[in-house]
Amino acid sequence: MNRDFFSAEKVNGNITAIRSACGEIMYLIEGDNKAVLMDTNLGVKGLRKLVDTITDKEYEVVITHGHLDHALGVPEFSDKNVYMNHKDIPLYQSMLPFAERDGYIHANLGDAFDEYGITNNDYVEEVPEFDFKELHDGMVFDLGGVTVEIYAYPGHTKGTMVLLIPELGILITGDACNKSTFLFDRICSSVTEYRQTTVNLRDRLSGRYDKVYICHHDMEVGKDILNEMIDVCDDILGGNTIDRPMPFMGVMGYLAKEADDHFNRIDGKSANLIYNKDKIL
Repeated sequence: MNRDFFSAEKVNGNITAIRSACGEIMYLIEGDNKAVLMDTNLGVKGLRKLVDTITDKEYEVVITHGHLDHALGVPEFSDKNVYMNHKDIPLYQSMLPFAERDGYIHANLGDAFDEYGITNNDYVEEVPEFDFKELHDGMVFDLGGVTVEIYAYPGHTKGTMVLLIPELGILITGDACNKSTFLFDRICSSVTEYRQTTVNLRDRLSGRYDKVYICHHDMEVGKDILNEMIDVCDDILGGNTIDRPMPFMGVMGYLAKEADDHFNRIDGKSANLIYNKDKIL
């Protein structure tokens, strides 16, 4: 490659945000004794090397869900404990064909693709039977002075998980709840199911965080995003949405609330859904 695909930014004394050239954000969370890396991106080589320059602590890897932009880099960490909800293993395996990731990167980098000079040799190997350890609701990673709690938040995928760092008051919702949550694929929950899941998580974590981080482009969103997402679901169920067509990789979804080209809602709120009209109830 001609340019580094990954870059790092210190967020606070415990968290480093690692960004890909395509705009995804991973998080390295460090305690006094250990660390956790959240997600591994698209399987472009170099992530492992960067992480190992940021921390000298022993670390484990947590994959929030099986989509290609979060899980395909795991082969670089085969000597580590790598956790993912096993419900998403079939999804991970379906993402492995080279054309999937190459098409995604081309689409996201556009004309800049040639500037990076990415070749076939810059991708990690495909490992269909990767040894994922089970990531389940209620798991706690004790890093020393800082803990990472795991909560199930299905909807975007069957096995989507979110991370809470209670000592820092930070909830990382990733793709589970963000400015343009994808809820239109065949594997996604209906809007009604997703609404109830969001209500359940909101009630479980009430009062335990005052910051929310996501995994695409902008790092921090409004702390009321869960309540806002419930309102979005209610508006879809009530027919109070703009329903802007949003085709993505051959699938059609509909954007619920008016937003700009960077998915910033016009009314200043954070939560938004791209949903499937055939999967509302």
